[in-house]
Amino acid sequence: MRLTLETVIEQRQTVLDPLDSVLWKIAGIPVDDVTGSFAPLPVNSDETMCNALVWLASKIINFITSGDSVDHVFPQDPTKPFGLVGIAHVVLLRRWHEIYDELNAWYDARPESFKPNKRLGPITDGSIPADSPRALFPEICYDTPRCASTMQLYHMIAAIWETNTPHESTVRQSTVTERLESYRTIVKRCSEHSHWICGIAMGYNASMSNSNDSVRVYAIQPLFVAGQVLTATNERRVVLDLLKGIQRDLGISTDYRVRLLMQQWGPNIGLNV
Repeated sequence: MRLTLETVIEQRQTVLDPLDSVLWKIAGIPVDDVTGSFAPLPVNSDETMCNALVWLASKIINFITSGDSVDHVFPQDPTKPFGLVGIAHVVLLRRWHEIYDELNAWYDARPESFKPNKRLGPITDGSIPADSPRALFPEICYDTPRCASTMQLYHMIAAIWETNTPHESTVRQSTVTERLESYRTIVKRCSEHSHWICGIAMGYNASMSNSNDSVRVYAIQPLFVAGQVLTATNERRVVLDLLKGIQRDLGISTDYRVRLLMQQWGPNIGLNV
């Protein structure tokens, strides 16, 4: 999982080829022999599902970093991260939907352990200040730390996937209203994924009884992505506090991501590092 997160940070293709179905089948992932796609079994272990998501995340990262090249559809020399020949947009769109279907299949097939054993919604009854973290985000926990980190990875990858949706309007004619509605849907979905990321981070924060160091370590990159999605100043402040808390409590530097978020947000947002 760590290597997958690093490829997201560096915007590069993965070391392991996600199209090498033999390799991933050896790792225990159920891969369809004909299509090379994720083929969920009636019973999948937590480890298998975690590895399967890393595999799907690798597919997504390679698709995004390839741009309009052919590498992710028709693989070329693996030592060359970018293809040399462009392909029709309709092919990119079809491939996008194929991988999206695999990601949805993984989500639908996830065992009960990958569903929250505790999910407390934001506290909005006025008993705490409206800008408090728990007034803005839920508190979410899972059976094991592995399941929590895996679900954070899922929501991060899903948000990144949504933001890289190819424009269907280049394939068929659409009105301005339809295109704007498509944008609004993407923003809404990304915001929902970001709230899940922050909610899981809240569930395992240092102030919580079930705080877990491994979950917090793996939360750094998902929180960084969530911070890029969220637009409300109060929500952004919570993301910064969670990142800075990881550095303070665990000694793992998050300064770079904090500074990069501040840079991306701009100087007039009322936040200080």
